[in-house]
Amino acid sequence: MDLKQVKIECLNHNITMSELAKKLSISRVWLYNRIQKKDSETIKKIQDVFKNTVAK
Repeated sequence: MDLKQVKIECLNHNITMSELAKKLSISRVWLYNRIQKKDSETIKKIQDVFKNTVAK
């Protein structure tokens, strides 16, 4: 999952990148950096957040 895919999922679930970062308890800058570095732990947490939210 790369940055573009995360942004698309955010649009599908009607949340912002900032809200996603808050749900993960990290800053928005850290979120962007971890996605770009393809940190597997963070990407797993992001996928879990998307699974737990209802797509609109």
